[in-house]
Amino acid sequence: MRPVGRVLRMDPASPAPVVRAPRGLSRGSRAVIAILAVGVGVPLFLGVWIGGILLLDAAGIAVDPDQVLRWLLAGFAGLVLWPVVLHRVRRELWRRDHGEPAPKPTPGDAALRIGVLIVGAIAIIGVAGPRDVIATATMAWQAVSIGRREDGLLLQLAGVLLILLLAAPALIVTHRALKRLGPGHPSRARWQERQTWYFSASLAWVAALGVALVLSFAALVTL
Repeated sequence: MRPVGRVLRMDPASPAPVVRAPRGLSRGSRAVIAILAVGVGVPLFLGVWIGGILLLDAAGIAVDPDQVLRWLLAGFAGLVLWPVVLHRVRRELWRRDHGEPAPKPTPGDAALRIGVLIVGAIAIIGVAGPRDVIATATMAWQAVSIGRREDGLLLQLAGVLLILLLAAPALIVTHRALKRLGPGHPSRARWQERQTWYFSASLAWVAALGVALVLSFAALVTL
């Protein structure tokens, strides 16, 4: 009798199959999510703003509406925007550089990252929320402003320097660890994932802080 089917043989010299990370959402799905987020998020945000003003007024706390708006905008940037941007940047950087799924963080890594997210959110809210901070930063910027084009370049330079400053400790530690590990070491992927996460966190934090400052400044000027 002949054997039914084929017997697959693998050449020992052939390269191992590459496991690709799952693709994200399609453009259509992203567009629908964006429309729903704007259509639901904006009215919800306005409702929270108005409700917060009414609650504070009922409690006898005298707070200007623009101050409530700035705190809400800063809270949104620190509690929502920063984690979302971090997750997106980290996923894209890992997919671009490695392709295969990233290793899951250890319990220690997860706890440390939660602490980083909490501290970062508090810092964004503390910088972009208070009126005095925004007013002082605005006056200082107007004093050193020399032109729209130059101001844009200066902001980009300041953002890059801040990203590098925040990411430097983690990048130094992970770079030294990767130098000690060989190309096939089982812990190498985990250290690469740590390096990617902390760099993404620095980039996302600066981006979220910039958005919070711009929105707070707009609220200060227009209201």
